[in-house]
Amino acid sequence: MLDAGSPRERLLADLLRRYDFKKRKHRPATPAYDRTDAEALLEIAKEDVRDRVKSGMSVKDALEEVARARQLPFSTLENGLSRSPGFLPPHERAPPLSP
Repeated sequence: MLDAGSPRERLLADLLRRYDFKKRKHRPATPAYDRTDAEALLEIAKEDVRDRVKSGMSVKDALEEVARARQLPFSTLENGLSRSPGFLPPHERAPPLSP
């Protein structure tokens, strides 16, 4: 445990004071320790796809390449991305899930 007033504690307190952290208006992010290994792998794969698309690759090609590299089913990765707000254009997104 850190001693009160230790350099690390002071740096962390300074960081928290300088940045005005605000709660998100939507559902809060799931903490990393609450994610399953499969969920964490899907998040990493989604980031890989985003990086490839930003570098100019088509969404379909990026999905195929990452699915193959990460040994994930193409449809699982595609569904994960289609439900990520703002990543795909509206006409490429999957419809919302029914409750």
